[in-house]
Amino acid sequence: MPAMFTPAQVCQELNVSAQTLRRWSQTFSSVLSPDACPEAGRKRRYSAADVALLRHAKALFDAGRSAAEVAAILPTVQVAGEDAPSSADAPGAALTIQVSAGERFMLAVVDQKTAIERLTAQVDALTARLAALERVRAPERRRWPAWLWRLVSGRKR
Repeated sequence: MPAMFTPAQVCQELNVSAQTLRRWSQTFSSVLSPDACPEAGRKRRYSAADVALLRHAKALFDAGRSAAEVAAILPTVQVAGEDAPSSADAPGAALTIQVSAGERFMLAVVDQKTAIERLTAQVDALTARLAALERVRAPERRRWPAWLWRLVSGRKR
C-alpha cells in the first residue's frame, strides 16, 4: 500500500496553510487521488503523487501563474514514480515531475501573453504622457495667430 500523508504533513512539506491546502484539494480534485478530497465525514489523505502535483502547483503559483493557468497545466503533468515504494520518509520522496510538451507550450503561451500585456501597458502609459504633453503645448500654439507667429519667429511664407 502506498504511503499516505496527513494534511498537516503536506502543509509542512509545502509550507502552506491548511486553508490553502484545502482550497487546492478542491480546485485540483480532478487530478488528485480521491482521498485528497473525500466525501463528507472522511479524513483527507494525500499520496506521494498528490504531494508531488501540489508541489508543482505551488511552484507555478510562486512563478506568478493564476489559478486558472495552474488548473490548465496540472492535467498535463506526469508524475514519474507513482508506484514508488512506500518506504519514502518524506512526502513526495523519490518522485520527480516530468514536464510534458503540452505544459511547455502552455507556459510559453502564458509567457508571451504576459509580455504582450506588459508592452501594451507601456504603450498606453506613453500614449497618455504624449497626450498630456500635447495638451501643454497646444495652448501655446493657439495663443498666437499664425501671421504673428511668423512675424516674431522671423519666418516667411
